[in-house]
Amino acid sequence: MQGQTYSVLVAYNQTTAGSYPYTVLLTFTGVGCVSIYLNSCSSMTEELKLQAAQQGVMLNDMQSRAVVGQLRQRMQTGGMDRTPTGSLVHAYASEAKNDYNDVFGFATAGNDTSGRWTAWADTGADGLRGNWNPDVRGYQASQQFGLDYRFANGWVAGAAVGASIFGSDFDNGGETSGNAYWISPYLGMQFDDWMVTLQTTYSYVDYNTFTIGTGINGDTHGQRFSGSVSVARQFDLGNAFYMIPEVTLSVGRERISDISALTSGNVNDPRFFSSKIGGELGYNLSNDSRVYGLAFAEYINTNADTATASLSTGYKAKDWSATLGGAVDVKLADRTSLSLEGRVRGLGSDTLIYGGNARLNINF
Repeated sequence: MQGQTYSVLVAYNQTTAGSYPYTVLLTFTGVGCVSIYLNSCSSMTEELKLQAAQQGVMLNDMQSRAVVGQLRQRMQTGGMDRTPTGSLVHAYASEAKNDYNDVFGFATAGNDTSGRWTAWADTGADGLRGNWNPDVRGYQASQQFGLDYRFANGWVAGAAVGASIFGSDFDNGGETSGNAYWISPYLGMQFDDWMVTLQTTYSYVDYNTFTIGTGINGDTHGQRFSGSVSVARQFDLGNAFYMIPEVTLSVGRERISDISALTSGNVNDPRFFSSKIGGELGYNLSNDSRVYGLAFAEYINTNADTATASLSTGYKAKDWSATLGGAVDVKLADRTSLSLEGRVRGLGSDTLIYGGNARLNINF
């Protein structure tokens, strides 16, 4: 920054034979950027990569959870034939046999073909508390809208669009904030008591504020591609109780443009991988409503490098944690239902995420 005085401390141990004194080349290559020999602005760009990967994990979980929850909520509101639907030929052949009702029963048409479509809306918010040295507080709030179509017995295809706002504040004055916008096609398939959900997502992410606490502000944007697969199976326990074990795998990668404040601010692609295993234990209420609890073990792996990050030096790029939560699905009318869910993620780790969502489902 023009007119700003900088102090740069360089510590080294001279062990190479040669003339004294030993010299180190320092180069100011842009606003707030100091290059030491071949290392250029690594801390700022690495910090943004780390935070982008963390926000990607949070947003991907919101996107995936909304779709899986919508399909499971749709299953609850009607019946379907339990004939194996391993192929589309069998699925179309069994289309008219919709006489079974349970938590895994799609809202299929039977003799009423108006039940093929479902429109839904999901509103969610998560708060983040990270003991990363320095500590960080963050949030992510999202709004999603979706429309899907049952094109065969046990087969549903749809797409969701959404937008979110996010932000993080560090104890030393660092800050990140922005918006994300996405489109997410998905496919739900039922095979007897099994349900498989496939989802892909393209997200445009606008980082409108980024600072590492030194007064240097920049902005940039990214394009994130992510996907997830969820496999679940229902077990009826009797007396209206049921259990649904579930495994979910998610992966994502983002391409971030140069940071505006730096002349050499290219950010390596943030990547993340997460896996969850657990499920829900629930009780079927009257009128196609239900209440259930959630429990998962989760593993998260990002390509963050905390050794060169400027803020998140205590962030763990690979970590195990637990998730606990609870929810209720309530049938409001013949073709309308509401789901309310709350949860706490990151139990046992240094990154605690707590939040909830509400989802409205209309079948027509």
